[in-house]
Amino acid sequence: PEPPQRPAGDKPLPNVLLVLSDDQDQMYGSAAPRFMPAVNKWLGGGDGGGGTQLSNFLITTAVCCPARTSILTGKHAHCHNVTTNYYPSGGFVKFLELDVEKTWLPTRLQEAGYQTILVGKFLNGYYTSEAPAGYVPKGFTVFDALTTNAYNMTNSCFSRNGGRSTCYPSDYQTDLIGVKAKNYISAAVRAKKPFFAYVTPTAPHRSSTNLVTWHPPTPASRHKDLYADENVLGHLQDLEVLDNTIVIYMSDNGYHMGAFSLLDGKNLPIEEDVRVPFFIRGPGIPAGQVLPHQSTNVDLAPTLLALAGLPIPPDMDGLPLPLSEPLMRPLREASIMEGWNGDGSDENARYAAHFKTLRLCTDTLLLSDSAFGPAAARQVPVRAGGPPLVCYKYTVWCQGNRELYDLAADPYELINRINDAAARVVDRLDAVLSALVHCSGVACRNPYSLLHPGGGVRKFSMLLAPEYDAFYSGLTKLRIKTCSKFYIPDNEVTWTQQIDVRAHVQGSTALDRAQNGS
Repeated sequence: PEPPQRPAGDKPLPNVLLVLSDDQDQMYGSAAPRFMPAVNKWLGGGDGGGGTQLSNFLITTAVCCPARTSILTGKHAHCHNVTTNYYPSGGFVKFLELDVEKTWLPTRLQEAGYQTILVGKFLNGYYTSEAPAGYVPKGFTVFDALTTNAYNMTNSCFSRNGGRSTCYPSDYQTDLIGVKAKNYISAAVRAKKPFFAYVTPTAPHRSSTNLVTWHPPTPASRHKDLYADENVLGHLQDLEVLDNTIVIYMSDNGYHMGAFSLLDGKNLPIEEDVRVPFFIRGPGIPAGQVLPHQSTNVDLAPTLLALAGLPIPPDMDGLPLPLSEPLMRPLREASIMEGWNGDGSDENARYAAHFKTLRLCTDTLLLSDSAFGPAAARQVPVRAGGPPLVCYKYTVWCQGNRELYDLAADPYELINRINDAAARVVDRLDAVLSALVHCSGVACRNPYSLLHPGGGVRKFSMLLAPEYDAFYSGLTKLRIKTCSKFYIPDNEVTWTQQIDVRAHVQGSTALDRAQNGS
């Protein structure tokens, strides 16, 4: 979808405040009202909440650098190619080499007249010593980024617009970021400019003074085991701009702590890592609703462009979030999640977290004992009277093993159903995942367009027609040749590599050609 340009003389462009926490889970309830009462009051979708909550919101590559790059580009990690936190496969230096900020969200908003502001964490490995002199990412008017001591909550250092780092040994990081954000927002309001404020504290990430020894997040002394409540929203209200400001609270990825007997961490396709809190309020966004529709972080950039009435570039992989009726179609059924050993650990093929996952939320039952119920997956309540929904997760690992979970019947992903599912169902799951592995633009938004480019197939249930059985069983199955930290297209073998994708989409369907023997 590409909304028209905003007509001259229309209502003013909405402001945007995007608050991004670090390593905050959804599955353990860290954003529940008892822990974050202010977020739930101002932005929440429950009773009395001021916004909309997306309970089925995913991070497509659940580790900091890939996720943050996807948020601002609207692209999957295999499209922007920042796949891990550390160089040469990821981190700030890799980001710099790829020049991915040329056409990302901040650049497009700045071109539309926005004051664009970053305060806090940018990317892992961002230090002034690693950046060109005076470096400011394209599209940012103010770039006040954490440098050294990013995870030292009581002695953080910042560089403003590429200048020398200044450390603040007497300030608690979240408080300092809040003060800085308020000042920059006030300046934009005084200048009568719409603003995009990207506010990114490192809380509640583990703390460290040397990046070697880590310990639980350091709270401000006044909070004693509680999350900080830095009320920037009250400041927006005081400035009389809250009603025209889109406010978002989310995290860059989740975090597992003991699940599956794992040490604490992220970067896996499990719900603990890929599901994060997502709250939003603003003009045209209903208050008090909780939506179960599957959405991802690559959807955020196109959503903000759509809400501002700006065109969505065709090379963005995301869809506008289904926040209100004008943005409700099409819904995202199929999402890819992918990882390349993104925590930077040593290569070990036995333990490497290089995988491709299809998370499918559908209106059809795929296993003989599947059933619709009150929840599509853990903490994804299905609204009474709404359409039926159940979510499945199909994963292919670089070691060769495959997994299939029914997230409604087995919300903790304990029973691998890959050997129970009908072959014709697995064939289709693998085909859709394969369509997403190397996708870009429209193919990511609608993978069925690659499989059935004639346009007649719009959702997964339609793939299950018996006349398609031979076609799907004959497609090359996804295979990852070698466990790697890098996205190497030839290393991730799919049926889509055997065709000219552009010509395929524009021409007859693969099914037509298969049936005609051509």
